[in-house]
Amino acid sequence: MNQPHDYIPTAVIHDQRTPRINWAAAGAYITAALGLGIAIAPTELFLSYRETAATQISQLRQALSTAQSAQSKSDSSLSSLSGKVTGIDNALAALAPYSTVCSQDLTGPNGPAAFYFLCTDQKP
Repeated sequence: MNQPHDYIPTAVIHDQRTPRINWAAAGAYITAALGLGIAIAPTELFLSYRETAATQISQLRQALSTAQSAQSKSDSSLSSLSGKVTGIDNALAALAPYSTVCSQDLTGPNGPAAFYFLCTDQKP
């Protein structure tokens, strides 16, 4: 049994060896870091693609609404044009008897020339 006045010698041993690298643990850490990087890259690409796709979809929706409003305006314009075309058809029907082309030699500002015009052989 030790008494308080007993001396117990102690020795401090300094290890002079250089620390060794545990290559299995280092390889596991490197593999984990590479795996984490490989997992983050596609996730980031997907998220940026989603934002880009959402922006393009909103632009397409805006272009579609603009095109639809322009189409409704052109439809109303087209229906008003059909009335004008009917009026032009009536005016051209009045010109139908003038189906013959006649010519007349006249002297104009550039000298004598032949002029052509529609004519008819019926008395109006």
